Amino acid sequence: ERNVAFYEEGVRNLEATRKSLASNLVYNKKGKYYTVKSQDISKNSKNNFLRASVYDDGTMLLTSFYRGKKKLNYRKLTLSSNGTHVSCDKVVEPIRYDSRNYKYGNDDGLIDFICAAKGRIEVELSNDKDRVVYVMRDSDIEAVREIFELRHAIVAVRNAEVELKKSKYILGC
Repeated sequence: ERNVAFYEEGVRNLEATRKSLASNLVYNKKGKYYTVKSQDISKNSKNNFLRASVYDDGTMLLTSFYRGKKKLNYRKLTLSSNGTHVSCDKVVEPIRYDSRNYKYGNDDGLIDFICAAKGRIEVELSNDKDRVVYVMRDSDIEAVREIFELRHAIVAVRNAEVELKKSKYILGC
């Protein structure tokens, strides 16, 4: 009974935190994911940028959008800041020639790098022949951090719900 009460309170508190974090974000009902308003694709039709999104199940994606004049069928995304860097070529699925999805946990640390970086982050998109480098906007860095924080809250709620269900089962509820 103590465990059930503990997890019920935990779920309520974690759900309140999740709702608070989500209240500042845009929810796409059709796709069932959250993004930051400043990262709306229509507002960034001419910008190279990295957009973060998180789904209701806690799956987080970092989507790279390339908006250059010439086609760049890039395979690799490299981030660098203050002499350190991280690269990933494990794309979930290329959406089009100008965008790529990288899934948290299979992104070779791209999202963790953005969340931990201090200062300016350079983004490099490359293939065997060409490369494009640009500086990540501060608003995009903050957006990734906000989405990452929401992801943690979603996962915490789901884990607490599992523990509550186990406790109720043991209690015979």
